[in-house]
Amino acid sequence: MTVEHVIDDLINNLEEIPPELADMSAIYELRISGHQAVTYQLKIENQELEWVKGTPFMPTCIFLLADTDFLTMVAGELNPKLAIMKGQIKIQGDYGQALELNAILKKYY
Repeated sequence: MTVEHVIDDLINNLEEIPPELADMSAIYELRISGHQAVTYQLKIENQELEWVKGTPFMPTCIFLLADTDFLTMVAGELNPKLAIMKGQIKIQGDYGQALELNAILKKYY
């Protein structure tokens, strides 16, 4: 499993905005480092989702983590809250938005 494959699956699972995010306005940035380094942004605005590779928007919440930690987390082998406490995942910006996105990702991926 590669980082790009997981993100492609996530994009396919979140093509339409979940009801939980309908009133939200945020720009999430996922910065993955390591051998499979990549950056994606998820823009939630006006009840629409837009995924982009790269950084065209000013993020409101940034997740920084290594590719190995990302893959371990999506496989269910790494608890995101524990990883944040241990510094494996760093969050910059709106921490409340980070918690909201985590709940949605658990439900849809």
